Amino acid sequence: MHTIQGEKTKIPKNFLSKILNRLVQGGLVLALRGRNGGVSLARPAAQIKLYDIVTLFMKMEDFKRCFLGLNDCGRSCGLHIRWQIIAEQYEKLMNETTVEQLI
Repeated sequence: MHTIQGEKTKIPKNFLSKILNRLVQGGLVLALRGRNGGVSLARPAAQIKLYDIVTLFMKMEDFKRCFLGLNDCGRSCGLHIRWQIIAEQYEKLMNETTVEQLI
């Protein structure tokens, strides 16, 4: 288990606590409180994809919607095709990249 210290990460403790709580709820992280407590990954880093993490904090469907925010662009807006390509590449990157590759 590792302890994350707010001074080193410069992340406010309240915000860090909320992030860690979400990761614990998502089954990606184990956390133990107390003097000998800490945080560790719930499974090997090679088995955790960025997609697993990102989808705990945002919906991929929101990212795939019309870039201009149109409810029904019918694929006729000028950015739809280009944005769709970017969204697909982003999702592919998230699914192909593991935590192990980042560390």
